[in-house]
Amino acid sequence: MNPKSSTRLRPGTAWKRRRGWLVREERFADFQQAMRWVRRVAREAERWNHHPEIHVRWNTVTLRLRTEEEGGLTPRDWHWVDVTEDRLRRRPAGTRRPKPSAPVTHD
Repeated sequence: MNPKSSTRLRPGTAWKRRRGWLVREERFADFQQAMRWVRRVAREAERWNHHPEIHVRWNTVTLRLRTEEEGGLTPRDWHWVDVTEDRLRRRPAGTRRPKPSAPVTHD
């Protein structure tokens, strides 16, 4: 885990703290765009071995994140939000994503 990760959300973040969860909701033009973004979320979840709940309702995707084994939010959740914030930002069509940083290993 990155020691610089905090338990606060960055200004301007798409994430909100709600009832013991970190929550992010994104709306898209259609179902296909929503599912493309879900695939990006899935890649990040696998990369960092930390998996949010993903709820899809046509053009709306809601992510909910906390560490169930610990019964709530942990530094690992806050770190995941920090490291994926920029990578999950919606981009204009045709633009490339930034190069990935090295994943965090958890013992």
